[in-house]
Amino acid sequence: MTVVAEKRDDFMLEAYRRVAWAEEPVRIADSAVEVVRQSRDRFLQLPNRDLDVVIYGVTTGSGQTAEQRLHPDQRRA
Repeated sequence: MTVVAEKRDDFMLEAYRRVAWAEEPVRIADSAVEVVRQSRDRFLQLPNRDLDVVIYGVTTGSGQTAEQRLHPDQRRA
């Protein structure tokens, strides 16, 4: 039987056991894929909507330059 992931509540220990140990297949429902797509789109728009938002490696440098805020042109690069 296939484990179908439609919502967060579907990611429970029993579903994990079925997939990891009983080797049942898993299918991500189209509705869940759409929620992920919409969330990703909102996240990608965030730095352009809120110029003060701090997102490591996106609006700041990374590693030793993590405290450096990036200009919008640098963010796109």
